[in-house]
Amino acid sequence: MRLSQQEAWLALATCGCLFLTVLLYWQGLNGVFILDDHQNIVLPYKELRDWPTFWYQLTHNASGMLGRSISVLSFMLTSVQFGIHPWGYKLHNLILHLLSAVVLFRFLYLLLPLLTQRVMDKNQVVIAGFVSAIWLLHPLQVSTVLYAVQRMTQLGAFFTLLTLVSYLEFRLHYGQGRRFWFYGWFWLPCCMLLAVLSKEIGALIPFYILAIEWLAFRTTPKLWQQHKGYACWLLVFVIAPLLVGSLFIATHLGAVVDYSTRTFTLSERLLTQAHVIPHYMQMILLPRLSVMNLFQDDFPVTHSWDLQTSVLALLLATLVVSIFLLRRKAPVIAFGLAWFFISHLLESTIIPLEMVFEHRNYLALAGLWLAVTYSVVTVAELKPARWLLAALLVLCAGMTFVRAREWSDEGLLLSQGVLDHPKSSRVRTTYANYLLANNRVEEGLEQLIAADDLRPDDAGSLLHRLHVVCLAEARDENALRVALTRLSQYPPSVYTFNSLENMINSVNKNLCKKLTRADMHKLVDTAINRPGSDANLQSLGYLYRLRGILALNDRSYAEGVIAYRKAHEYTGQVDILAELVELQVRIGRLEDAADTLDLLQQMNIEKHGSETYQVNRVSKLLAKALEASAASVVTPEQASNPAAVTQ
Repeated sequence: MRLSQQEAWLALATCGCLFLTVLLYWQGLNGVFILDDHQNIVLPYKELRDWPTFWYQLTHNASGMLGRSISVLSFMLTSVQFGIHPWGYKLHNLILHLLSAVVLFRFLYLLLPLLTQRVMDKNQVVIAGFVSAIWLLHPLQVSTVLYAVQRMTQLGAFFTLLTLVSYLEFRLHYGQGRRFWFYGWFWLPCCMLLAVLSKEIGALIPFYILAIEWLAFRTTPKLWQQHKGYACWLLVFVIAPLLVGSLFIATHLGAVVDYSTRTFTLSERLLTQAHVIPHYMQMILLPRLSVMNLFQDDFPVTHSWDLQTSVLALLLATLVVSIFLLRRKAPVIAFGLAWFFISHLLESTIIPLEMVFEHRNYLALAGLWLAVTYSVVTVAELKPARWLLAALLVLCAGMTFVRAREWSDEGLLLSQGVLDHPKSSRVRTTYANYLLANNRVEEGLEQLIAADDLRPDDAGSLLHRLHVVCLAEARDENALRVALTRLSQYPPSVYTFNSLENMINSVNKNLCKKLTRADMHKLVDTAINRPGSDANLQSLGYLYRLRGILALNDRSYAEGVIAYRKAHEYTGQVDILAELVELQVRIGRLEDAADTLDLLQQMNIEKHGSETYQVNRVSKLLAKALEASAASVVTPEQASNPAAVTQ
């Protein structure tokens, strides 16, 4: 079948754009694992030995509420081909980015004629093509594509787009036999499930569908009554998920808005998001390299209403209201704005996530550019601005090339991050780790000191510095005193936990001789006894685990077991019991290990067998220890016959 001239040009343009994207990103594939990559990719790979381990890792990822098993599976499949080399993970991310752009084009191509009759034929291709191209080449996407663990975001977005394409196919072929049933009742639910199991952003699919129904098909309850088959589908795949989600939030509101481990409150988060959303919009529409960076934790927290917050909140409210006002006159613009705000419903509202991350705009970016591109292409007075759009696309490609080059070199990425975001404590601590790993100790300590000055409410960088100094056979009494003060006043962060555990391990191995076990006990006990420490039982449980590690290494066995039991009680995590069994076996307390194993088996029953892997693992360890212990026991007959012992 021969292609028409338009189809040939479209295929050529598509291939050219995809090839250009590969060229721009290729150098960035040589980068390294960073931040959450280690927890979600490196550590699981090191433990991956057999099928039970594979299945356990697949079903026990703690990144999200639903485990993100599809994303974890994709990491494992990459590891089969590339091992633990970052290049392979980033390559697969890039391929997924290209595929998502193709699906985005198909989605927009199908949607635009439904939104308005002003978009037909050539304009339909131009608008869908340009939005897909700028989405593909925008420099803001680099920190999603080249940050290996953000494949979770990419997969969630990819399956969301596939779901919406399936929805449009289903809707356009309503009542037309097999195609209608295939898309509506099989393919769409499968894609929706894959999206949700990739990342929680898949839960936004019903909102996208409602926006399309309202703006493209302009459906009403009366129309649903006339088409009961479609109303049934809508009830099952749109209304029911929204009701279940709303019910879950209402019944678990305390857990959903638990800010006990954050240094900001719910109201402060909402006030700050009034600044964050316009910040995102500026990066999308007016990209600047100096503003973009993986490390955005320097974004200032807004503590109370002020004039700037009021103006920005009014602006956002106006944009939301304009969606309703433009529904009939400019439905494409209305849909673009709706797409942007829907994309931020989870990560920019009440859930106590960190304030700012670039990857949260991975899908949202397409919405704003759809509104802008449609306006420029269809409004006669704005047609001269088409050249500006083309120039901006070239500029975006150039900035993407520069950012990909930064991501190709860890030192360059982090040093540039320090220059662009000097008030980011995270970039300074990450850069410090890089410097210390390259034996640049003095420079690393300087970065830790700078990070500590930026976060006087967190003991993490201070403890990290204490550890580095101790490994260099020195002791910083002032840093230890300040660390104790902070642990007594502020909730410990993940960084604090990691620094504490690393320091405890070094002290236990006698690698850090200038700090004592008594110092470690004092640090942990201070954090445990902090007023309000029981507001977050997970954090309190981790602290008791550290106390248990210290006690067992001090040969205070009873105290260590009690601490571990409390840690399990507070966290509910089976891993802690399994770790206790391992420690009890290691020190020869086999009967106690058997008792702990019984408790672990009971927990496994309560969890419907989901912890069978852990039970089997420590059971084998205990059985081997019991066998070795039985073989080493000398009976009276063997004592009277030494030859029998050797046999």
